Amino acid sequence: MSILTKIFYSLLLCIAFQFGVVAQSLTKTLQLTIPGNKGANGGAVVWHPVYKKYFAYFFGNANFPITDFDEKGKPFITDPEKLLISGVDLRGVWYNTAKRRLEFNGYDVYGWGHYHTNNYGIIDSIYRDFAGMNQPYSNSIGVYNTDLNTVVFPSEDFIIYKYIVTNDGIVPEKLLALQLGCAKQSDADALSDSEWQERVNSRNKSVQYTGIPTREYAILNTEAYKIELYNAKTGLLTNSITVPEIVPLESFFNFSYSNKIWWFFNKEARTLLGYK
Repeated sequence: MSILTKIFYSLLLCIAFQFGVVAQSLTKTLQLTIPGNKGANGGAVVWHPVYKKYFAYFFGNANFPITDFDEKGKPFITDPEKLLISGVDLRGVWYNTAKRRLEFNGYDVYGWGHYHTNNYGIIDSIYRDFAGMNQPYSNSIGVYNTDLNTVVFPSEDFIIYKYIVTNDGIVPEKLLALQLGCAKQSDADALSDSEWQERVNSRNKSVQYTGIPTREYAILNTEAYKIELYNAKTGLLTNSITVPEIVPLESFFNFSYSNKIWWFFNKEARTLLGYK
């Protein structure tokens, strides 16, 4: 590479940092294959830091299986007939770092609950903690915000809410609106309604929480094959990550983030593809 070429690329990088959006790329690091044929939509992959294992959940039916894997992606149970079932039509599963347990929210008015695990890290019971529509809409997918120690949900137009448990019930509180594809507020303000709707339609409806400063919320842009990272204070786009085009992308479900790994579900192979 010539000196002039090096200078050119250095200038491009400086410009990218100046405007706050830096493109990165992903490399495949792990693969989780789900035994059997039940379940069509990969929901959440959850890393359990105590038992050092991954739990993989399907969304869409209470009779879909739960599969657990070791750190290297080997399933603990390979016979699909012996897998546990979720017991709930799930719309989000996470590890609550404060309570040190697996929690979830269900479809529509099911509400929130948690899974109890025994001393071997095996789920042995399910509890329904708060019944009712405790999320912005019926299909809203909950994720755990480790900085706030609470679960957060996106609305259909990517407004992030947290829900506070009080003596009078569970109360929603708006946190911020994610400005889809906009690194500057002036760009977001200039969008027409039709332009905004186009951006909504091109994003997977699952919003992930990363905990990375200034890049806390992540949205999958299925048309551009990018993961977009947004600032939790401003809602503006700060970074993007290029997804390899061999990865199958879906407009709903099938996208997760856990243990610093991005997960994409390949429906045909019934495999969760983990990228870093």
